Amino acid sequence: MQYKIDDITFIYDTPQLESVFEQIKQAAQCDSTVLITGESGTGKGLAAKLLHSLSPRCQKTYVPISCPALSDTLIESELFGHEKGAFTGAEATRIGRFESADKGTVVLDEVSEINSNFQCKLLRLLDEKSFERVGGNMTKKVDVRIVATSNRNLIEMARSGHFREDLYYRLSVIPIHLPALRDHKEDIIPLIHHYITYKLSPGRKTKEIHKDTFQLLQKYCWPGNVRELFNIVERMMTVVGDDVIMPSHISGWLNGEAKPDGHPELVGQTIDDIEKEVIQQNLEHFGGNRRMTAEALKISEKTLRNKIGHYGLRV
Repeated sequence: MQYKIDDITFIYDTPQLESVFEQIKQAAQCDSTVLITGESGTGKGLAAKLLHSLSPRCQKTYVPISCPALSDTLIESELFGHEKGAFTGAEATRIGRFESADKGTVVLDEVSEINSNFQCKLLRLLDEKSFERVGGNMTKKVDVRIVATSNRNLIEMARSGHFREDLYYRLSVIPIHLPALRDHKEDIIPLIHHYITYKLSPGRKTKEIHKDTFQLLQKYCWPGNVRELFNIVERMMTVVGDDVIMPSHISGWLNGEAKPDGHPELVGQTIDDIEKEVIQQNLEHFGGNRRMTAEALKISEKTLRNKIGHYGLRV
């Protein structure tokens, strides 16, 4: 089954996703804060957008905010705005994201990444619906519906002192959890057909997928979830030269091998080439989450940020 509204399509052929869909529909009819959790690539952003589209605020502004992309020094100015002269470079007054989203919905994507100082100010916004711009002393009132997403266990972070426990409870008035793709593999084939039908570039020649290939795809654990699945489907349709896609065409991709014969394609590449590819793949795997990427690579977030700029990587 599928539900379509605006440019959103929600595929749900399993009881797990049908339950998620019902929770989204129910949550959409009130103004309580919603916390959408799930691993990277499970579709938390899609769920948040669907929730807004089904809500009474659907004709108002929808503002998604990537918390990991905002530095600690800029997050308050970006979200609350600033007054002229508030800091060096503030040559004019700027309206923040919350103020511009008045009467609409604000999505705080990967909310676990905001620093402790701003967590306190976000809690006040949730409690009082008010804030001050950076450098200002006039209290601003705002009417926004807040939806937060996280791929981390916020209650565990709260208990370990890495996230405010009171903020966690204010954000999770209505909790919605998206299951990992490995837990609802019956949805893999409908998702593949949907992507081929609606997401590939118009005019792109599609190829037949052999039944054994479908079986292989359903056996795979999908650590990158739906995002990884769509990546593989597009690669199949682009890279495979034959008209029928066989398991041998994709087994190397799923197993993480560089080539089917097992020999990595490293000869002739520079250290910079290899480092760039490793960083890019980790960023994609963790959905652009810089903290998790830095931890996986065992480098600091500052070093990662410098390398992203040096290589001009996509985030």
